[in-house]
Parts: sequence; C-alpha cells; structure tokens
Amino acid sequence: MKIQGILLLMILMVGSPVWAGGGEIYCTDYQGAKVIWENDSFLDEMTVTRLTFNATPVIKYNSAKLSSLDATTREFVMARQCGVHVLGFMVTRAEDPFDQSNRSQLADCWSASKLFYGGKASRSDLESLQTAINSMSRKEWLSFPGPVRVVDFESCELKDM
Repeated sequence: MKIQGILLLMILMVGSPVWAGGGEIYCTDYQGAKVIWENDSFLDEMTVTRLTFNATPVIKYNSAKLSSLDATTREFVMARQCGVHVLGFMVTRAEDPFDQSNRSQLADCWSASKLFYGGKASRSDLESLQTAINSMSRKEWLSFPGPVRVVDFESCELKDM
C-alpha cells in the first residue's frame, strides 16, 4: 500500500507542470475552461495559442526557445499568451488593424498586471522589460508572440497597492 502511494505521488510529480519544471502558469480562458499547456520542440515560435476542434484552449510552447529568455521575459511571454485566452481573443477575429493593435496592447497589459500584482515583477522590472522588448531586432520578433509592436506598459495604468 505504501509503495502504491509513493508511485502515485511520483506520477503526479512528473505529470504536473510545476513539478516537471515546465514553468506553466495556471490559466483559464474567458469561460473558465482550463488552458492546456503543450511543449512542442518543433515549434518555430516561442509560443502559440490555439483552440482544438472541440474548443479546448491550448498554449503550445517551445521550451528551448523560452529558455533563451531571462525569467521576467519568460513569465511575461507565458502570461501574455494566457491573456489571449482570458480576454477571449481566440473566438473572434480582429475587425481591422486598429483592433488587432488594441488587442495586442490589452494582452500585453494583462500580462504586465499579472506579473506586477502577482509580485513577480516590480515597476522597475517592467520598465526594463519594456525597454528590452522594444529594442528587439526584426529577427527576434519572428519568434516572439504577437505582432511587431511598441510595448507600452505605462498605458496599462498599473496602480501601486
């Protein structure tokens, strides 16, 4: 009986993203459905958001590409993709380029607020992150989530608690 308990604990540890070192954050979509995280080493991008044929929200990520980022940038990328699902952007298309830009800004702000209010990034950390992202080359943008853009965390109006 004791061996079965230990085996069950080991299976849970290996299968859990937190124990397995995947670093995924808990994420649900706009309807409260749990987002599935899938590591895909063949993915050209760092992360992509998807819906399966039965509307299950999925975030695929390439852990090798993400490992090249510092911890704050990696958290931002993962939270941003979660924000795309939370904000419901997977179920409707952007109406025009302005709408697409607005959606991207909202996802950036959702991620920044998740880091800021979750205690994972200070205001100074977010300023450094914004500078780093905005100074990326075109080549770096090829695998970074979202369109090439100017990231502006000041427009997120984060309030100190």
